[in-house]
Amino acid sequence: IGRRASGAYGVMTVFVPLQGPVDKLDRAVRSVLAQSYPFIELVLIYSEDDLRHVNFSREIRGLRTHISIRVVATSFPIKDESDRIRALEQAQVGARGAWWVVLRPDLILDRLAVESTLEFAGSNEVAAMSMRPGVQCTSFVERLVAPSMEYLLQMMQVVENRRERTRKMPID
Repeated sequence: IGRRASGAYGVMTVFVPLQGPVDKLDRAVRSVLAQSYPFIELVLIYSEDDLRHVNFSREIRGLRTHISIRVVATSFPIKDESDRIRALEQAQVGARGAWWVVLRPDLILDRLAVESTLEFAGSNEVAAMSMRPGVQCTSFVERLVAPSMEYLLQMMQVVENRRERTRKMPID
C-alpha cells in the first residue's frame, strides 16, 4: 500500500552549495528530486565564476519535476566551510520552507529521507536524515559532532516553536 505525505509539515527547503565534482553533485541533487515527499524547495547555490556549476545548475533547473528549484549565485567561490556558510546566509533569505536541510555534495538521500525525517520531527523526536548504505561521515570530527548537532538543531526548533506560541498568546 503506497501512501503519500499530506503536506501537514509544510515545505522543506533543501540547500545544496555546489562545490566539487559535478558527477557527485548530480547524484546528490537527483536524490533530492527522487524524494517521496512532494513539498520540497531545492536551492542550488553556486559561484557565478565557476562555469561547471553554472552549467550544472542550468541543466537541473531545466528539468521537469514536481519540486520547486531555485538557484542562487554568489560573487565568491565556494571552497571551504566558511564560504559555504556565507553562501547559505545569502541563500536563506528567500527560503520558503518551515524546515531546512543543508545537503553536502557527497551525500545521497534515501528516497524516504525527507518524509521520514519530518515524521520524526513532528513527533518531537530526534531525527536524522536517512542515507544510502556506505555513506559515512568523512572525518572523525563529523562522527563526533553529528549526533549532538542534530540534538542542538532540534532544541533550536523547540525554542523557536515556543517563542512563536508566546507571541501569539494574548496579553491580559
